[in-house]
Amino acid sequence: AQANGENAWQLVASGADGADRWRIPLSTIAGGWPSLPVLESSGSRTVLAGGFFDSFAVGAVTIGLPAARGCFFAVIDDGVVMENTLLECGSGIVEDAIWIGETLWLTGSFSGAMTFGSVNLVSSGGLDGFVAARGAGGDWTAVSVGGPGDDVVMAIAPSTVADRVTVLTRAPQAGLVPGLPLPAGLVLFDVSGDMS
Repeated sequence: AQANGENAWQLVASGADGADRWRIPLSTIAGGWPSLPVLESSGSRTVLAGGFFDSFAVGAVTIGLPAARGCFFAVIDDGVVMENTLLECGSGIVEDAIWIGETLWLTGSFSGAMTFGSVNLVSSGGLDGFVAARGAGGDWTAVSVGGPGDDVVMAIAPSTVADRVTVLTRAPQAGLVPGLPLPAGLVLFDVSGDMS
């Protein structure tokens, strides 16, 4: 809904009987989401992620970048907003999120620079994809993926190999395509927990 210059929504969780388990108000100033938000749940935990302009509120927890665009992820546990975290990402956006055990994984794209905790990524030209993981202790590991064209890491899933994830990336560079039976420019590959 739009009122008083704000874009406002509600995040609603319903039980098996259709009754509300919890509701959390969401709001932005000047522009709303530049894309559909990412929503991922595991047990009682929910991750809401995406991009925003100026400021973004999840319940009573607000983040902001005056007159700028940023990425965010919010962690909600059984209706309680645990955090709403700013990721400075230039023109980037979070594309996907997943919990694997106590580790939160994020994927997406960015231009210029992007920061995850003490890890700073710099794009090699245009958009670069990223894969980032935050462990239970709050420490981040992250890696950028791409070449001179626009690259995006689109989706993430648990790997069949322990301590890895499988990601799907869109990359226009022929050198990044390993010959898998996928449409041209789409690549599946595994990433280990230490990003090697």
